Amino acid sequence: MTNPWLSARKPPATTIEHVTDTNSGLPVESIQFELQKILLSKVFSHSSRHRDFLRFTVGEAIAGRGSDLKEYVIGVEVFHRQDSFDPHVSPLVRVAASRVRARLKAYYEGEGKHDGLLIELPKGHYAPVFRRRHNSRLSENALAFWLRRKWWVFAMAIILLLSMAGFSGMIDIGHEQPPVDTQAGSSD
Repeated sequence: MTNPWLSARKPPATTIEHVTDTNSGLPVESIQFELQKILLSKVFSHSSRHRDFLRFTVGEAIAGRGSDLKEYVIGVEVFHRQDSFDPHVSPLVRVAASRVRARLKAYYEGEGKHDGLLIELPKGHYAPVFRRRHNSRLSENALAFWLRRKWWVFAMAIILLLSMAGFSGMIDIGHEQPPVDTQAGSSD
């Protein structure tokens, strides 16, 4: 017997590059970068269930299936419940969503307090919302910010090496032997 909740679902999302999330207008790679930072944070490091929950819901929202995120789907897909899973009897998904919301809040109050992009899970919903932080110190996505810094560091290293090479060349020039005067030994 196939479950109508799962049979209507599309295949899982694959990595999408250089695409904008239609709901938020933010580049998908910025959302994916923010998600990875959150998943690697101390706040989420000790709970694989909450990481899986957030990873799944963000992936589904990016793929345009945020409206399909229901308790049953999350229970089966994330928590590997059987097709007979009844979300009205088991509070598993509601409790997990509440804890993910609390962890997101803790992340953005701590490690992520300067992040320019926010991933939020509104109360009563399972589809995450993506938005820019209005008071962010970063005007563009964090990935572009760090990539630009790497090029700056690389350029400064090249300038430093070239200036050191030029300085060592000046030192060698200062230590050259004076030309030998071949006429000093001849008599007039």
